[in-house]
Amino acid sequence: MSIDAPTTGRQFTTSAPTSTETVKLTIKNLDDAVSSGSYDLYYQVNNNSPVMESDATVIASMSSNQFSFVQKADLSAPGVYNIKA
Repeated sequence: MSIDAPTTGRQFTTSAPTSTETVKLTIKNLDDAVSSGSYDLYYQVNNNSPVMESDATVIASMSSNQFSFVQKADLSAPGVYNIKA
C-alpha cells in the first residue's frame, strides 16, 4: 500500500493544502488469486482519530487499485502533517 495524495504543499503558494484534501491510497494484491469480499481502509493525520472506510473493489492477482477516501483531510493550518495508512 502506498499513499498517493496528498504528498506535499506549501502555505501561501498555489500548492497550499486546503481543508478538503483527498487522501488516495494504492492497494496492491500480492496474492495469486483475485481478491474477494470487502476490506477496511484507514488513514490517520498526526494523532487525530483514524478515518475508516470500506471497499469491495475486486483486484486481480498482482494488480493494483487506487482508492480515494470520501472523508477529506483538513490540512489548512500551517504545520507538518504525518499521514499514516
